[in-house]
Amino acid sequence: MDVRAIVLVGPVGAHGAESIGGIPIGLLDILGRPVLSRITDRLARFGVSAITVVGDVGTDASRYVARVLRSGIRWVP
Repeated sequence: MDVRAIVLVGPVGAHGAESIGGIPIGLLDILGRPVLSRITDRLARFGVSAITVVGDVGTDASRYVARVLRSGIRWVP
């Protein structure tokens, strides 16, 4: 069975968006790994074959995106 997921990361500066220092919470390191990386790993472990992450994180946070991307994950700004 082909199971896919879409994960939303809130834009920086949007009303109600949660960020610390201009970095969305999903891209922050928690115990050495970004939260979003932990989420995508768990999705893959449970059989999700393709993951699309959607979110405009701004220029300050864009360097954190590369730490999350791996095979099977697509980023859509």
